[in-house]
Amino acid sequence: MQGRDPWEPGARLSPTLPAEESIPYAVRLPDGGTLLELARFQKVYGMPTGGPVEREFASPRPQNAMNVSLGGEVRLLGYDIAPVVCEAASGGDGEGCRLEQTLYWQAEQKMETDYTVFVHVIGPDGQILAQRDAPPDNGAYPTSRWAAGEVVPDLVRVPLPLNLPDDVPLEVVVGMYRPDTGQRLPVLDEQNQSVDDRVVLGQVPQKNRQHQ
Repeated sequence: MQGRDPWEPGARLSPTLPAEESIPYAVRLPDGGTLLELARFQKVYGMPTGGPVEREFASPRPQNAMNVSLGGEVRLLGYDIAPVVCEAASGGDGEGCRLEQTLYWQAEQKMETDYTVFVHVIGPDGQILAQRDAPPDNGAYPTSRWAAGEVVPDLVRVPLPLNLPDDVPLEVVVGMYRPDTGQRLPVLDEQNQSVDDRVVLGQVPQKNRQHQ
């Protein structure tokens, strides 16, 4: 570099950034505000504080394929579900188990609302035995940041009741709702008519429980 360096040691610059929709980049400003990091903005879910990674638009290959529209805003393409995992509860109070599943969402359009995902585990009497309500990726990737057509895998872990018998049939239902009102996105049929406000995934494979 010839001539005098215009950047003085210790000086901080305040960058001015265009709207997110106008550039295909993600920006991360560390806590100190000194450094500006740019990366190709393709997907952000599941990322640590280290920065963004590429988005996904390719069709996933879930264990259980579906094609269910929620309110014409987001589509459930399917899910993976693992055997129930159990381990001894702290304090010797029996055994605690958890259900792990990955939901594959696809944005049908650019969303303005940050929806909450709910996963309910239903017992044979129709009552909710366990549930997990949280924004996608445990809050790390809100739906308002999804691009139209983007596919977002969402790993959800649901703690189950202590000492749950392995012969109890369990059913899993999922959906999304507005956290400010609790209003759920309707499940739409092929004619875009509302048929429900939750998606039934099926029964939990308890017979293959894994004990740790």
